[in-house]
Amino acid sequence: MIRRVLFASAVLAAMPAIAQPAWSAVARHRLAESMAYRGRGGMGADGAPRLAALGDEGLVEYRVALVPGRRYAIHAVCGAGCRDIDLRLYGPDGAEAAADVGDGPDPLVEVHVVGRGTWRIRLTMVRCAAATCDTAVGVFFVAD
Repeated sequence: MIRRVLFASAVLAAMPAIAQPAWSAVARHRLAESMAYRGRGGMGADGAPRLAALGDEGLVEYRVALVPGRRYAIHAVCGAGCRDIDLRLYGPDGAEAAADVGDGPDPLVEVHVVGRGTWRIRLTMVRCAAATCDTAVGVFFVAD
């Protein structure tokens, strides 16, 4: 009996660890779940989540073309170790159009797009308990 337990332990130790879901899949799920929870079920995703790993005070910017006449929600989430991220949206003229810089790991901003041009989404890691924390930004539009 002891040999069987030792053999089973050796086999289990030699097996590769069960892979955790990729951050992209987790991010998609968390973004969709959060948007539904916030009562925004009538919104559709505008492309895949934008992913990055950021350390304290790290930042990343994404450029997006938003369609005039539509209302958008831009939402960010982060993974293990993340304590606080800030989200800012800048219009085509470079002026800040919306921001969520409150304390927390899941900021959300909304904007009604009036003119054409490229918008910038800026995500800043304020507090990460690890060397880096995974982040994801989703762009959602109100379905017509």
